[in-house]
Amino acid sequence: MYFKKLFWDIDFSTLEKDKNKEFIIERVLEFGDIGDFEDLKKLYSLEDIKNVLKNSRNLSFKSANFYALILKVPRKEVLCLRKPLIQRQDRF
Repeated sequence: MYFKKLFWDIDFSTLEKDKNKEFIIERVLEFGDIGDFEDLKKLYSLEDIKNVLKNSRNLSFKSANFYALILKVPRKEVLCLRKPLIQRQDRF
């Protein structure tokens, strides 16, 4: 794989392309640059990438919003961009 630098906290040699697909895609979307994203598209289909974008709870608002725009995924379909189901209550 091309983005070893993005996996600084794990043993990169243990990653498997199919078994760790969601983790790899999330990590590249969150910490990678456009070059890493281009490499990601060579490794996985756009449909795989979109599915991870839509269902991930681990992406920041900023990254999820950026890739929703890039991949033309409606914001309402991206889990990370939805309002929380439980609103935090202010306590006195």
